[in-house]
Amino acid sequence: RFSQSAATQSRFAASGVDLESRCRVVPGHSGPVYSVALSRNLQHVLSGSQDGSVRLWSWHQAAVLATYHNHGYPVWHVCLASHQSHFLSCCHDGGLRLFDTQRLSPLRLMAGHLADVTAATFHASDAYALSASQDGTLRLWDTSASSCVRLLLGHSGPVTAAAVTPAAAVAASGSEDQTVRLWDLGSGRATATLPHGEPVSSVAFSSDGRLLASVGTRQLRVWNWEAAVGRDGGAEPVLCCDSPVPLIGASF
Repeated sequence: RFSQSAATQSRFAASGVDLESRCRVVPGHSGPVYSVALSRNLQHVLSGSQDGSVRLWSWHQAAVLATYHNHGYPVWHVCLASHQSHFLSCCHDGGLRLFDTQRLSPLRLMAGHLADVTAATFHASDAYALSASQDGTLRLWDTSASSCVRLLLGHSGPVTAAAVTPAAAVAASGSEDQTVRLWDLGSGRATATLPHGEPVSSVAFSSDGRLLASVGTRQLRVWNWEAAVGRDGGAEPVLCCDSPVPLIGASF
């Protein structure tokens, strides 16, 4: 379904996109869609599905522009690079794939996780990618060499979400162990643990990098994460919201 939450309607209005007239159901995938990523210019949408494919859509035409296979298993997450010509796909087979939108086959396959890759995000430079996995780890990859340059250990359960600050020095991860962890990407060391209170499905930094949001099944927490770094527990969120309906993601 081509629609967005009320929280982002102002962004579309400022870009001249009329949500009401453009909310429609478009056939394409043959299974449930698990992830979507919207280009910064609001022209294209990526979708990853249980059917083992990623599709690139024209937002305005509501039409498929390209279909990327080469997975064979469900695709849990997709992520666009800042320059929008490359994207990552996270798959049930434990592989992280780098695609050029102009090519149907992947440019790189980054293998090393021992279970499903559940989420990934590009480093600010787009030269590196951070992946999260059900094996309880995160990996930082050099995308040009398909090599793992950091292995982040600490969670006691599957890792379901990952985000990197705009300054690219710090990462956040969310896990089924009900915590959010902060990481120094330079050293690969965990610098703080934030207690969310339920399994975490999504994390996101604000555009200025000062705030961090974490989402669970029905709880939203917003953190001043810098205040938590170096503290031995006791971190408290600056905002707590409980939802009467299930939540699926966090975004500023």
